[in-house]
Amino acid sequence: AALGKGIEAAKSLASLHLKFKWCRELGDVGMAALGRGIQAAKSLASLDLDLEECTKLGDVGVAALGRGIEAAKSLGSLDLEFELCFELGDVGVAALGKGIGAATSL
Repeated sequence: AALGKGIEAAKSLASLHLKFKWCRELGDVGMAALGRGIQAAKSLASLDLDLEECTKLGDVGVAALGRGIEAAKSLGSLDLEFELCFELGDVGVAALGKGIGAATSL
């Protein structure tokens, strides 16, 4: 949650690259906070998240990430990695796709 608040406070943040690979304790609560931070980052142009093998990450967190991406109006570059995220299902992927599809700058 602190990371999300930090991103919210970084008003001029243009690029964000986070590698959470093998962070098996990262789940929906943390990802929802990150999504809120991305939503508030008005100047974010590039987002790269490696979430490979975040085995507790599920539909709720990824849906929140999708909402954050949708609201990030200056986002022009997006790279996401979800390999081996076993809790992530169709609902989360659909919500993420909806958010990406509605993002006007991608």
